[in-house]
This record gives sequence, structure tokens and C-alpha cells, in this order.
Amino acid sequence: MWQAGYNHIMNDTEYSSDEPHNRQPFLRLLLTLRLIGLLALSLTLTGLHYYSDLNLPLGPLAGVIGAMVLLSIFSLYSLHRQQRVSQHALFLQLAADLVATALMLYAAGGAGNPFASYMLLPVCLSAASLRPPLAITLTALALTLYTTLLFYYQPLLALAPHNQHQHGGSGLVAQLHIWGMWLSFVLSALLISYFLLHLARTVRRQQEQIQQHQNQILRDEQLMAVATLAAGTAHELGTPLATMTLLTETLQYNNDPKQHEADLAQLQLQLQRCKTTLQQLRQTAAQQAQVLPVHEACSAILAHWQVLRPELQADIQLPDDNDTQATLSLSLSLEQALLNILNNAADASPLQLDIHIQWDSQYLYWQVNDRGPGISPQQEALLGKQHHSSKSDGLGLGLLLSHASLERLGGSIQRSPRRGGGTRCDITIPLQQALI
Repeated sequence: MWQAGYNHIMNDTEYSSDEPHNRQPFLRLLLTLRLIGLLALSLTLTGLHYYSDLNLPLGPLAGVIGAMVLLSIFSLYSLHRQQRVSQHALFLQLAADLVATALMLYAAGGAGNPFASYMLLPVCLSAASLRPPLAITLTALALTLYTTLLFYYQPLLALAPHNQHQHGGSGLVAQLHIWGMWLSFVLSALLISYFLLHLARTVRRQQEQIQQHQNQILRDEQLMAVATLAAGTAHELGTPLATMTLLTETLQYNNDPKQHEADLAQLQLQLQRCKTTLQQLRQTAAQQAQVLPVHEACSAILAHWQVLRPELQADIQLPDDNDTQATLSLSLSLEQALLNILNNAADASPLQLDIHIQWDSQYLYWQVNDRGPGISPQQEALLGKQHHSSKSDGLGLGLLLSHASLERLGGSIQRSPRRGGGTRCDITIPLQQALI
């Protein structure tokens, strides 16, 4: 029955259900340090008994030490069987430390013992780890026990010889000394509790803000992925929509039935292409990032792009997969960012495009060279920073989102004039950061 009751206390989450951190490591550390401290205390008392003239009450002290050792061992055993540690469990452990310290001080000189200040340690730990109601309760318990030890204790003259000899037994001086110690202990306990509770509250508030910020970053990443995918899909839909527009204009002025059938077949084909693109949009949005070897990831991106632009002649230089250690997380935002860059280069240079890919243990490098009209310094300053497009029907969102996606992954895009005309685009992606 008492085992079941203890387990109920260990799992009680009244004060802990709203806190994200796990208190198991803290309690395990507390119990381990307690056992180490009890072992050191036992060795010290043994040495004082055999090598000093102090008449210590070893029987009561040994009893308290033995009880605390058993409690610690039992708590460690129960801790291995519990998944959560409640505020009440920590409170009871710290309260047990206070009571055990008070019992040992009672048998060894009371509040006049120089080790009486050790009672402040559970107060510090409670203020840093417990909710304010429990921390205040433990502080009140420490003050009550210390005040009781001022009046009820077994005296040890060897620990306070000045009370009997230096002051000639003066009751007034002794009382002033005792009450001064009491006031010092009370002020220390109250100040420690106040400042540590305030500090713990500040830390918890900062942790909540950090968690909210991380959640906001995650939502922003999801929105960025959807926006990047939408920009790529809009680019893919541009060609069939333009074809359908041309076909509808042709149907208006062409009265040949056979040509109508061919145009309608072509129109149906373009509609099917739009439907397929939208289906891919839904499927890709639901996919998770896949960690692939760099060669396989780059090949997948290029294969996807060549399906979209089968008419373009591209000179692709992709080295063999000679490093199986290098991997890349092929996320939706990264793939669409590279596709947007390739599509924009293909629009600028529809006849010829050069793509050079290489990597090392840390970075993936893409170099895309087109033979288009190039970009002016004014356009270069706007690319990736504002909605800007050199095409009459372009929105400029593709490059803007590509810049944002690669920068979020820790990468970069640099554009420069190509020798012989056109634009050179250098893309750098850190392989380790790309695992985001």
C-alpha cells in the first residue's frame, strides 16, 4: 500500500503537467549527491570519533544517516520505474533533507553548530525548481526548524566554547549572539527564496518565448515551402495555359473540322497536363524531406526539370557518386528553389544552358550558365530582395522565394555576367545545414 502511495506521489502532475522539462535527471542527481554527502559525513564522523576529543552522539547521528541512505536507495529504485517526476516528489525529498539535517543538528549542538547553514541548501534548490507555493512552504519549514533548534537541542560545549568561557557565562551576550544568528538565517532564507523564485520565473518565461518563437519559425517554414511550391507550379502551368490560349484563338478563326479535332486533342492534352501538375502539387506538399546521397538527390532534381523542359538542350556536368558519405535532405523548398532558378535560366536562354554540379564533404555547388541578354547592375541589386521580373508576364516571386528558401537553409545565390554574354548563377548549399 505504501509503495502504491509513493508511486502516486511520484506520478502526480498537478504542479507539473504544464511544464515541458523532465525532472527525472534533476532528482537522480539530487539523490546521488545526497548519497555521496552521507558517505562523506559518515567518514568524517568516524574520523572525529577516533582522532579527536569531541564527544559526538554517534548513535542518533548514525540512525539518521542510515534512514536517509535507505530513503535515497528506495527513491532511486522507484525512479527507474517512473516516467515522470512531480513537483510533490521533489518537495518531499527536499523536506526530508531539511528534517534529517534538523535531527542531526538537534543531537549536535542545535543552531549553534557551524553546519546549521546547510539548511539553506534545500531552500535554494526548492526556489530554483519548485512552484512558488511549494517553495514558500519549504522555506517556512526551514525557518520553523531553525527557530526550534535555538531552544531545543543537545548541547556540545566543544563546538561553542565562547558561550561558557569568553563571555563569562553572560546571558545577555549569548542571547544577542543567538538571535543575531537567527536573524541572519531568516534574512538569508527569505532573500534567497525571493531572488531565486524571481529568476526561475524569468527563465520559465524566456523558455516559453523561445518555444513560441520556434513554433513560429516552423509555421514560417511550412508557409515558405507552400509558397515556393506554388511559385514553381505557376511556372509549370504557364506553358500549357499559353498553349491553350493560342489554340482557342486558332479555333475562332479556323473552320476546318479536321484542324478543329487536332486542336481539341491538343487542348485536351494541355488540360491533362495542368491536372497532372496540380496533382503533383498536392502529392509533393504532403511529402516529407528525404535524406539521399548527393548524386541521387541532384539527379532527381535534374530529371524532374528535364520533364518540364524537354525541348531545351542542356549541357549537364554531374560527377559520379564517388562519395557515399555525402547526403542531402531533398526537401520540398530546396527542390522548388533549384527548379525556379533552372526555369528562369531556361526562359532567358531557351536554346542552350550549361549546368555544372560538384560537392565536397560540407558544401554542394551548382553553377548555371545561360546565354540570355544578361542582367543589369540595377536588376542584380533587386534580385532576391524585391518582386522583380525581367519578363513582361512574370511576377518575380520565383527568384524571391528561391533566395529566401536557400538563405533559410544556410545557402547563397550569387549572379555575375558570363563571359561571352548571359548570366552565371552560383549556388552554394551547406550539406549539414540542408538537413533542416
